Amino acid sequence: MIEAENKLIADTHSIFEQVQGGISGSGDSIHAIKSHSDKLEKAQSNIMDELSSLSALAQENAASTEEADASAEEMSAAIHTMAEHALTLKAMANDMKERIAVFQMG
Repeated sequence: MIEAENKLIADTHSIFEQVQGGISGSGDSIHAIKSHSDKLEKAQSNIMDELSSLSALAQENAASTEEADASAEEMSAAIHTMAEHALTLKAMANDMKERIAVFQMG
């Protein structure tokens, strides 16, 4: 009977060692998962920072485009005004030419 109990105690001790090994392995796995989770969190933070930078650049580009568009519109308006003045000057020159022609004929 003592031998049977010693065998049961040895078997129980062996089972506890297996459980302890499993717990230790689980702890190692948990630490590995935590490490990977930390790396993923850092990568996510870096991605968010890069996206913020890209967003800021896109806003700056949009503002620059709007400024260039406004400048182009101002330039177009100035050219239009100059063309109108040129037509007015042409009409005035033609009028002066006709008036001078009267003096040359007479």
